[in-house]
Amino acid sequence: MRQLYWFFLLLPLVGYTQYSSTIQSDRPGQAIAPYTIGKRVLQFQTGYNYNYISTNEITTNRSAISQVIRYGLSERTEASLLVNWQTDQVDAQGSTDQLTGFNRYQLGGRVLLLTNEGARPALGLDGQAIFPVNAGDFEPANWGSVFTLATYNSLGEVFSLATNWQVAWSSFSAAPNWNGILNLGFSLGEKWNGFVETYTSLNTVQPKFDAGAAVLVHPDVQLDFSVGWQGNDTVTDWFGDVGCSWRFDGR
Repeated sequence: MRQLYWFFLLLPLVGYTQYSSTIQSDRPGQAIAPYTIGKRVLQFQTGYNYNYISTNEITTNRSAISQVIRYGLSERTEASLLVNWQTDQVDAQGSTDQLTGFNRYQLGGRVLLLTNEGARPALGLDGQAIFPVNAGDFEPANWGSVFTLATYNSLGEVFSLATNWQVAWSSFSAAPNWNGILNLGFSLGEKWNGFVETYTSLNTVQPKFDAGAAVLVHPDVQLDFSVGWQGNDTVTDWFGDVGCSWRFDGR
């Protein structure tokens, strides 16, 4: 946890103008943005995900509800909390088991280091602690942490390119896992935007894909959906995801 100590120690040292007149959500998709939400802004990002996973012997129908709460500490720093509730129905060789509970708790923050100017990308650092709570069938074995270096480049009036480079110390393993995400975003009009994305573990490269869209229904409210494919020759693995993001502007 020493990495998180230094991360939070440095958070208050950064403070420049960073605020948008419309909500900026990390939903939909796997990638997060380098940008923060702005001082005294409280933002909620809620999603429902259905995931179908099938091998020759085991089929899992997974439903998950995630809630992310973000709060702007300054113009370029924020704190965040993630809670995830999951239900797995597992069919294996004629028997069915069900697992239910909170499977993910994260507490952390984000700092915007650079804004996008010309060819120079926006750059942000996000740090999260994974902490164990005994609540259901998915409690983690011990503490963990996740750090993400996020970039963003505007590619003209229509397209944008974002990347995430992540290192995670899992609650179940002391060895770190390295991940990469490449996200191409595009405008679909004044209120709509879409994306296509690929992501993978860099330890064992096996690209996965998703795509989706979001619509701004109010300056402070966004709706979204996405679908993805994570399978290979031996595993069928796809998902669908819908969500809503909204904020309370305390400025």
